[in-house]
Amino acid sequence: MSCIDKHSGHSVDANTIKALKSRGAVQKRHASKNGIETPKFKNQIELSKITFMNEVVDDVALRAIPMHYDHGNGLAAADVNGDGFVDIYFVSQLGSNELWLNRGDGSFELSPDNQVLEVADRVSVAASFADTDNDGDADLYVTTVRDGNLFFENKGGRFTDMTEQSGLGYKGHSSGVVFFDANNDGLLDLFLSNVGEYTTSRRAESNYCIGYEDAFFFHKDASRSEASRLYLNRGENTFQDVSENYLPKALGWNGDAFFHDFNRDGLADLYVLNMQGDDSVLFNKRGKAFELASTSLVSMSPWGSMFGTVVDVDNDGAFEAFVTDMHSDMIEDLDFGNLDKEYSKNSKRYSEEFLQDSSNNIVGNALFGIEASKPWVDKSDALGLETYWPWGASLGDFNADGFTDIFITASMNFPRRYHPNSLMLNNKGEGFVDQSVVSEIEPRLSDVTHKEWFRLRCDDLDKLKKICQECKANKELAQCGATLSTGEMVVYGSLGSRSSVVFDIENDGDLDIITNEFGSRPQVLVNQREQSRNHLRLYLEGQRSNRMGLGAIVTLRFSDGEHQVQALNGKSGYLSQSSLPLYWSWQASRKPTSLEVKWPGGVLQQTDIESTRQSVELRIKERL
Repeated sequence: MSCIDKHSGHSVDANTIKALKSRGAVQKRHASKNGIETPKFKNQIELSKITFMNEVVDDVALRAIPMHYDHGNGLAAADVNGDGFVDIYFVSQLGSNELWLNRGDGSFELSPDNQVLEVADRVSVAASFADTDNDGDADLYVTTVRDGNLFFENKGGRFTDMTEQSGLGYKGHSSGVVFFDANNDGLLDLFLSNVGEYTTSRRAESNYCIGYEDAFFFHKDASRSEASRLYLNRGENTFQDVSENYLPKALGWNGDAFFHDFNRDGLADLYVLNMQGDDSVLFNKRGKAFELASTSLVSMSPWGSMFGTVVDVDNDGAFEAFVTDMHSDMIEDLDFGNLDKEYSKNSKRYSEEFLQDSSNNIVGNALFGIEASKPWVDKSDALGLETYWPWGASLGDFNADGFTDIFITASMNFPRRYHPNSLMLNNKGEGFVDQSVVSEIEPRLSDVTHKEWFRLRCDDLDKLKKICQECKANKELAQCGATLSTGEMVVYGSLGSRSSVVFDIENDGDLDIITNEFGSRPQVLVNQREQSRNHLRLYLEGQRSNRMGLGAIVTLRFSDGEHQVQALNGKSGYLSQSSLPLYWSWQASRKPTSLEVKWPGGVLQQTDIESTRQSVELRIKERL
C-alpha cells in the first residue's frame, strides 16, 4: 500500500517500510552477535541549506530506456577556498551543476563562482578535483556526453575555464576520470574513461542527445566502442594526449578506473573497469607505456564493474582491490527482502552470446587480494561484501573502531522497486555486517521511498500504457499516484543513490556522508556518534611528488605494535575523485607513536606523534 504526500511529491510504500524494519531487526542481531558498535546518522539536508536537485533526461524518466544515461552522476569534494573546510561540487544531467561552500557549522552556501562551473548547456557525468599545477588549490575536471569535457583552473578559490588551453576538451561519451602521476615527474596526469556510442545525433527539446533504445547491447559491436584516453601533464596545466603510444587498443566499455602500485615497482598502475565485460589491469612500464597484466595474475573480474578502489580490510598492511558490479544484478529483479539472494552472487546469467564468454567473469562484487606475482583471489563472499544493485563506495571508519568500513550506494529507480544503500561495518577484519537500517541511513529521507517521477496521459505513449492499466487495476502499487483533473496520472519512481563522498563536514572528528541522488535532492548524513574517540586529520604536501601527494601510502603506528594503512588515491564514490585529507580514529586507551609516508616513487618519511590531544591535525611536507 502506498501513502501519497500530495504536497511534497513523495510517497511511502508501506510494504517496503515493513520489509526494511524486518531487515533492521536482522541487522541488529548481527551487530550484537559480533560486538559491533553502530553509529547513528541523521539526514540534515534542510539544516545544510543545500538546495541542489539532480535532474535527469527524459530517456531515463518518461521514456524509461535501459541505457547508459541511467548511470547518473558523480560528485566531488575539496577545500576549494583554503578555509579548512571541505566543499562539495554536485553534478547533474540537466540544469546546473553546483559548487556548495562549507561554512563550518554544518551549513553550506552556493559559491558566488558557480556561474562559471554550472555547465548548464550540456549533460554532465563525472567530476574530479586535483591540484594539477601544484599551486596548493584543487582544480576541477568535468566530463560530459558528446558536447565536450571541461577543465577549470582554481586560482585562489576562483575558477577559470581553461579547457581550450589545457587540451582536455575531448568530445564523446566520457565517464569517470582519474588524476595520478604516471611517470613520477611530480605532475598529475589524467586517465579518461570513455563508454561507447550509446546516443544518437538527434536532440531532445532540452538539448541532450537522445539515446539508442538498444544501447545496452552495443558492447558486442566493436564499431560502437570509444577508446579511453591518457593525457600527460606537461606543466602549467597543459596536457598531451599520448593514448596511441601508451595504452592497449581495446579496453571495453569503460565507466571508470582507479590507480595503485599493484606490482610494487614504485610506479602507479591502472585498474580499468569494463561495465559489460572483462576488466583490465594495466602495468606501468617505466612511465612510458601501459601493458595488460597476464591473465594468469588476474584471471577473473566482475562482468558489470562500476567502481573500484583499494582498502586494507584487516590492518595487515596489505591492500585488497574492491570492485562493485551493478550490471550483473540487472539480470534478475529480486523480491524485496530476499536477503539470501541479495547478499549472494547472482545464480542467473545472461546468454553467453550477450556475455561474450563469461568463463573468466565473477557475477557480482569482488574483493581481490593484491599479489605482485601470484594470482589474485576473490574473497568478497567470505567477507560478506556481496550487495545488490551497487554503484560506488566510499571508505571510512564510521564507528571509530580502527577498521575501515564501506558505504555502498544502490538502487535503480523507476520502474524498478526500491532498494536500500548499504553501510558495511568492518568486524575487526573478519568480515562486514550491513547496518544501513540500524544506523538510520535507511530508509532515505525519513521513511520516504518514492517520489513523483513524471506525469503521464494514458494515451501519450504506447510503451507506458501498461503502467496506466496496472495502476487502474491496483491503486496500491508503489508507482501509482493520483489521477489529476487534467487527466494526467502521477507516476512515482523509487528513490536511489548513485554517488557519495565521505568527509568530516564540521571537523568534529566524525565521518559524515553526502550523496548525489538520481533525480532527487542529496542526502547529508551527519554522524551522530557521541562516544568520544581520538582522531587525526592528515594533509600531505609533496615537493618532489605531486603537491597533493596522490599515490602516497600512509601507515599510522601505535605503541602496542598495531598499525593502520591507507592509500591516498582520491576515490570516494561512483564517478568521482576528491581532494580530501586522510582520517584516522582510535580509542583513548591507545597511543599513536608515528606516521610513515611512502611518497609516490617510493621515498619513505617518518614523523613522530607526540601530541596527546583528542583532535590532531597534521600537515606533512615531503622532505627534499
